[in-house]
Amino acid sequence: MKEGNKDEKDKLDWSYIPMEVLPGVARVFQKGGIKYKGKRTWLPGIKFSKLFAATWRHLFDWYFLNRNKDKESGEHPLYHVIANCMMLLTFIKNSDYDDRLRNKSTTSTICRECNVDNGQHLPGCSMQILK
Repeated sequence: MKEGNKDEKDKLDWSYIPMEVLPGVARVFQKGGIKYKGKRTWLPGIKFSKLFAATWRHLFDWYFLNRNKDKESGEHPLYHVIANCMMLLTFIKNSDYDDRLRNKSTTSTICRECNVDNGQHLPGCSMQILK
């Protein structure tokens, strides 16, 4: 049988993602939906500090306490880390939830649009400040 042509140039190749971890991450979100009584209850927003703290607790449990199962969910702690990072990435452009601590002695901040530090911006960034 002859195969037809399909242009794959410039298409996103999902085969790079380790799909075997996605069911565990989905279970974490699903169990969160049960715990908090609804799907995607996190979507209105969560302060960065809360997600950061939860991420570090799960990393600490896995790395330092050698736990491979979360006490509450029964899932691997790294699935929780991934879920928390996915939520952070969802909120990253919404400054209402960005409560990261800033060093008051420096003006260094990361541009929310181009993710570059120290007042520099990538070409085309609308946040460029002309001096």
